[in-house]
Amino acid sequence: MLRKVTLSIEEVKANDILAEDIFSEYRLLAKKDLVLTERIIALLKLRKVDELSIYLPSDSVRIVHDLSAQRTMDYEGVFAPLIDKKNEVIDEYKESVSKLFMTTLENVVHELRYGQI
Repeated sequence: MLRKVTLSIEEVKANDILAEDIFSEYRLLAKKDLVLTERIIALLKLRKVDELSIYLPSDSVRIVHDLSAQRTMDYEGVFAPLIDKKNEVIDEYKESVSKLFMTTLENVVHELRYGQI
């Protein structure tokens, strides 16, 4: 079974398969499901592409270097205090977001009704 992982451009090898389209400055450089070659990897390096999402077998050793998994672990530490807080804080947050949404929606409807949009 294949698994989508994000690797540094230095760790990508020929015959790896892209898991996502690659864009640079709003231009498509490579399409999803493209089989990479040494030439394509070199061209992507020239375009300053730092990392790629590719498909790897689930038992591949290279999954250890999955950058997206490492980022997730880094952010878990950042958000852990928020998760540990009581539901009161979360309820207050939901209420304030709900009020902000309704106010914004009312403003948009008002502007639309009076031709300001």
